[in-house]
Amino acid sequence: MGSEETSKPRVDRVLDAALNILAEQGLRAVSHARIDKRALLPLGSTSNYFRTRQALLEGLIAHLARLEREDFANVPPQEARIDAEAAFTQMLELQSGIFRNRTLARYALFIDLASTPDLMKPLLENRKGFELWTTATLAALGASDPLSCTTFLMATLDGALLHRISVDPEMAIEPVVHRALAACLDNDLK
Repeated sequence: MGSEETSKPRVDRVLDAALNILAEQGLRAVSHARIDKRALLPLGSTSNYFRTRQALLEGLIAHLARLEREDFANVPPQEARIDAEAAFTQMLELQSGIFRNRTLARYALFIDLASTPDLMKPLLENRKGFELWTTATLAALGASDPLSCTTFLMATLDGALLHRISVDPEMAIEPVVHRALAACLDNDLK
């Protein structure tokens, strides 16, 4: 662990370690002791912040949602097709590149905690925010049915992202984004 990591507040070190364990080993591997070991903290440190597994999961989900909002929020809807294509492509590149562990963790949480939407609320709110941004972008680009196009585009991009992080890490993202936007804007999904 580098000096930048050890200079972070302990609670952030705990949550970053939990996020990485989740991404690498799955939800069942997320435990107080494993987190303490990964974060290079004395045994019992994680339980000082999160007494129960439920509290730990809530903290982990809130942490992931905050990181994603910081990285992807406050971008205005795109009004030019080339800019929209670049924005979607860059986002998928980041999510499958430097933010790969966050993406893996988010997918693991969505799958493992699908039956507990209240627990997933922060991540679902982030997704809703991205849906609204996508709809606004598609409307600005002239889609005749931006809501249907949003559903199609997000499903397509989710599939491309999952494929890239699980099957083909070298898959080119830009052609997928280009074709999906063309389907939304040129063919308009009729």
